[in-house]
Amino acid sequence: MDGAAAASDQPRSGGRDPAFVIPESAKLPLRRLTGDSDLGAFLAHQVARTPNDLQPHVQRIYLHVTQTNAVEGYGALVDLFIVLGPRGGPLRRRVLKTARPLLEPRQYEALVHKLEGGLHAADAIPSAPASMLSKGIRGAHQLVERVTTRAAGMQDPLDEARSCLEYGQVEQARELLEDALLSEPWRLDLHGDLLEIYRAMRDGERLAAMWTLLDAAQNPAAEAWAETAQRLGVPEMARQ
Repeated sequence: MDGAAAASDQPRSGGRDPAFVIPESAKLPLRRLTGDSDLGAFLAHQVARTPNDLQPHVQRIYLHVTQTNAVEGYGALVDLFIVLGPRGGPLRRRVLKTARPLLEPRQYEALVHKLEGGLHAADAIPSAPASMLSKGIRGAHQLVERVTTRAAGMQDPLDEARSCLEYGQVEQARELLEDALLSEPWRLDLHGDLLEIYRAMRDGERLAAMWTLLDAAQNPAAEAWAETAQRLGVPEMARQ
């Protein structure tokens, strides 16, 4: 093949989003930390912090393929599919083919169905506890059920929320704590951290909305909620 013919086979930037031009080689440069587990955690945090940067996604997938880590590998695939949406079909097909030996048949089938149209964070798929971006919805015969944080094998929601805060993901931390409180309203530690976020964000509207979802009579931190409402200028709630 001569130089002109080879050049004609190269992707044209005008016909493809440059963000989806990923090297074919699996040997993408990885920043070495103290071990592969640290590297996997580092890449997962990179995905959570900057989800539209494709390089950490691809690095993470290849790392877990090399480690034959099925749980983390599937979660990494799900995250890449979510970020790509309906775009990046060739990249989706390539990484899915690479990671296929890791996947259970139902996981592989679910992702094959998403090759063309893409995957949304709230789509019902087999549970992906290692995913950083999915909303935890899975299909089960005639049902679609919400997977709770611990049912999915993930860390305690309080620890997860605090980890989000370390990376500046305040909105995600707030949502995690709100979801957790609706499931476990007796946990004072969840109340405390969520109220701190409301105070830091000066979000009286969200405070009042969450209050209406909680059973005031069974709220072990009702006093703290009333005090926070007073500080944020939600007098109707402070009087309750």
